[in-house]
Amino acid sequence: MGESAFFLSVIFPHNQMQILPYNRVLRDLNSLSPGTLLEKLATVFTLQRHGAPKPTRKHELGLFLDGHWHTLSFLPRFTAAADPIEKLDVTLLQKYVLEPVFDISDPRTSKRVNFVGGIRGTAELEKLVNSGENACAFSMFPTSIEDLMTMPTPAHHAAEEYLVRAQAPRRDVLSHDLTVGRDGVAEGWSHAAKRARPRVPEVAEVCPVRVSSAGI
Repeated sequence: MGESAFFLSVIFPHNQMQILPYNRVLRDLNSLSPGTLLEKLATVFTLQRHGAPKPTRKHELGLFLDGHWHTLSFLPRFTAAADPIEKLDVTLLQKYVLEPVFDISDPRTSKRVNFVGGIRGTAELEKLVNSGENACAFSMFPTSIEDLMTMPTPAHHAAEEYLVRAQAPRRDVLSHDLTVGRDGVAEGWSHAAKRARPRVPEVAEVCPVRVSSAGI
């Protein structure tokens, strides 16, 4: 059969994966004043003014607005859904904030929202807003591996695509041993390759995207 029928793969234990947040930066406030925006957000969150830049737990967000950080915690009635997808912070933010408050129905195509990888830190969010080119920013708490693993199998008519934006592991050089055994399969890797250890990747974010069967 030859080696063309095989490919190199790596398996990482779930408890060695690190998921990073994928933060949101908004171009404008959808014609709202900062005060009016906070009033609207108060119907969805418990607000703590002058809060911390980074959320510390699930269902908690940071909002950088008008030069200050605010801590936002989803009210319990918004996080009580049985569907694990509906309880993801990225889903809740889109469903109860970005679409109804900012009028952003599709964040993937809208030019009014940008995504900033968590590896750049919250200082980058402050910089983007303070530059005057953006109006506010949301810092997210990263989705847990456990939440990712509980996502259901896609249904037949409405598939759920789980988009994982990931940073590739740091590259190592692998040297293939060209010695081939009688069964046509290479007997092993060179000594240099055995010393190469793949590093655990950092996953930037998991996004649920509903795909209609009509659009496939």
